[in-house]
Amino acid sequence: MKLRNLTTATALTLLLALSAAASAQTPDQQPGPSAPASPYKVMIFEIKHRDPDTLAKALDGLRSSGPNTAMVPNRSLRTITVRDYPENISAIADAIKRLDVPEVAKIAELPVDIEINLHLIAASQTAGEKTPFPQALEPVIAQMRATLKFTNYRYMTALTNRINDQGTIHASGVISAPFPTHGKTIKTNYTYSIRTVRTIMDATGKHAFGLSGFRFNLAVPVELDNGGHKMQDAGIITELNLRDGETAVVGTANVGSSDEAIILIVTAKKVR
Repeated sequence: MKLRNLTTATALTLLLALSAAASAQTPDQQPGPSAPASPYKVMIFEIKHRDPDTLAKALDGLRSSGPNTAMVPNRSLRTITVRDYPENISAIADAIKRLDVPEVAKIAELPVDIEINLHLIAASQTAGEKTPFPQALEPVIAQMRATLKFTNYRYMTALTNRINDQGTIHASGVISAPFPTHGKTIKTNYTYSIRTVRTIMDATGKHAFGLSGFRFNLAVPVELDNGGHKMQDAGIITELNLRDGETAVVGTANVGSSDEAIILIVTAKKVR
């Protein structure tokens, strides 16, 4: 019991001595003023989806160029460490939220075959032969009847091509003329080409197809007063995009007069 009291007294005596020594320091011995706080902030960002090195290069323009600032990507830890002013840190954080998102699969890497169907319709103001239409075209034909001036629509033929992504279409052949000449149906030539058919993404992230350099030409016989006929070119040149499975009217080309025309309808779909 006496040993415990002695130890306590000794500790108290030592504490008092240290306090007195601290109080007895001269002004030269007093600690100097504290260093000013750093204006910089350090933040470690975890990168979940993109390559940290690539992302850091994209963000480099947002950081300060001072010697005490830094942006250090770490690919193994998937982090980017930034030392900069708070306002720059905030801007970099916002940019990382926008950029560090999952990559959309590259369409060029997807093995896609594309089927392009071109339908030819003969339209006129005179009564003529009625022909059945493919069921998929019925809604389009009904819309044309309601919006165009023609009273008769006749289905001529369909041209089907199946190609790879980034493929080219070039076709030519002989078909029956869209309208009889002097009561006779004669044969005529057509040429049809698409410079490039490529797979793209629409605004909703679904497959769509870009048809570049679409060109169709048909040599149409036109009646002459002497009982003969001459061949007149009718065709359409355009650029267009189609969603997967979409049916679209490409255009109308007048033949001979404004009372007769050929109408082109195109469908595009992805096939395996």
